[in-house]
Amino acid sequence: MTFADIFGSPTEFATVLAREAVVRRQAMRCPPGDLLTVRDLDRLLRSRTIRAADIRIAAENNIIVPVEYTAVAESSGGVHAEYAVAERVYRYFEAGATLIWPHLQRFVPALFDLARDVAAAVGTPTWVDGCLTPAGRMDLVVHDRPVEIAIVQLTGTRRWRVWPTKPQHADTSRVGASGEPAVDATLEPGDVLYVPSHSPYVGDYGGNLSLHVSVTFRQPTWRNLMTDLVAELLLDDAFLERPLPVDAFGPGLPARRDELLRRLSALELDDLAARLRTAPDATPSLGVLPDARSSGEPGRFAQLADADRIGLDDDIEIGPSCTVADGAVTVGATTYRLDAKLVDTLRQLRDTGGRWPAGKVAAVVSADPHRVIRALVRAGVLRQAA
Repeated sequence: MTFADIFGSPTEFATVLAREAVVRRQAMRCPPGDLLTVRDLDRLLRSRTIRAADIRIAAENNIIVPVEYTAVAESSGGVHAEYAVAERVYRYFEAGATLIWPHLQRFVPALFDLARDVAAAVGTPTWVDGCLTPAGRMDLVVHDRPVEIAIVQLTGTRRWRVWPTKPQHADTSRVGASGEPAVDATLEPGDVLYVPSHSPYVGDYGGNLSLHVSVTFRQPTWRNLMTDLVAELLLDDAFLERPLPVDAFGPGLPARRDELLRRLSALELDDLAARLRTAPDATPSLGVLPDARSSGEPGRFAQLADADRIGLDDDIEIGPSCTVADGAVTVGATTYRLDAKLVDTLRQLRDTGGRWPAGKVAAVVSADPHRVIRALVRAGVLRQAA
């Protein structure tokens, strides 16, 4: 995936995208899974390489303090390293929290290549954040950021609303405070939504697990570019002389001003353009996506994503950690009180030791059968039969 896949041609970006939100349907020329999957996040989390700065947990629009989901391990060299504990993070996610993964390009080579391509095109540092949201949640806070954002949907679907750019003092902190949105669209895997800087936006969590990445950069202004250029020229030794004593400010300041103006005037236009387009640290540092420490069983994120794809004709079986007794089902340390007919059906499924079509299990309750099956799979009561 490249800059052109997300933003179109540089001319299109300069004339259209930088001014209004745009949805690009099926913009990705590669399968969404080639960039990032929930299984990749499972591998990262279980590798013990994710530090507190590499993941944030948002619950009810509040950020959970890292001490709640991290631990400290001592390496062979006696160095203490903080890492995110997978099971603690999984518990927050299953309880409805959103997981934010800043600067994923440091870990995932495909995202590194994408960030590097965009950085080369725009001449400014670019980074890629990931966001994994559980099913059935809604973000009530409208975001308004001073950066250009391209949201790339990778797994599941998610509805987004984007409003026109608002004055800095406008109240855009709540849904409904910004009037009618300019864009109201549900993204599917492969779709891209571009959000210009200072455009309020909000994402609604749908009925499925959702994974997207945000390709982000701060578009330079003339002030930014010229400040960087002047700062570079001022690094010359001619400007390092300390203006002492105090009265040296008088004769010294005009001389330094004239010297700076002379150097600016001496720059060739081509050289000037090249300097303005060269941003420090425009290429992110490449990390390595670590291998899973335990192969075989998929991670919890993958299990939850698989639950969203189960149909009523698919075969299911009792989950390995589930017990059925006394009008309730228990998974690990959690007990669920369910409809008596459903509990009896689950007991029959357990006693046969086999597999049934998902629709046969859901048929005994009056609720939406798809929602019933997916909720039971997410809870670990059922799983899709191999």
